[in-house]
Amino acid sequence: MNESGTCPCTGTSLTRFIRPAVLTVLARNSEWIHGYLIVQKLRGMRMFKDKPADLAGIYKLLKAMQKEGLIKARWNTPKSGLAKRELRMTSEGRDCLKLWLQTLKSYHVSINDLIGEIKDVL
Repeated sequence: MNESGTCPCTGTSLTRFIRPAVLTVLARNSEWIHGYLIVQKLRGMRMFKDKPADLAGIYKLLKAMQKEGLIKARWNTPKSGLAKRELRMTSEGRDCLKLWLQTLKSYHVSINDLIGEIKDVL
């Protein structure tokens, strides 16, 4: 059991996959998109249904991805209402997402192999 009282064996925390999920959301939107909308779209993904992504963690990740050149940001300051930081994927971000696709395909094959091995012993 971990600190939250759940067993890591449940696999409910797929934190390593948040990055490609964010890149996928950005790839689906050719226009600028604000961080809160990214979080909303992540919540619509099957992998986050039971446990939504941490809002503060997503914003921290977005800043890191901006520093890495995967996304770019700008401030939208309307005449009325609050200013919003808007984000957009860069060509480097799209290249990163393509690499993630290859990585995830490889994981998929490995996971299927492991499932077969587990079935053999149970």
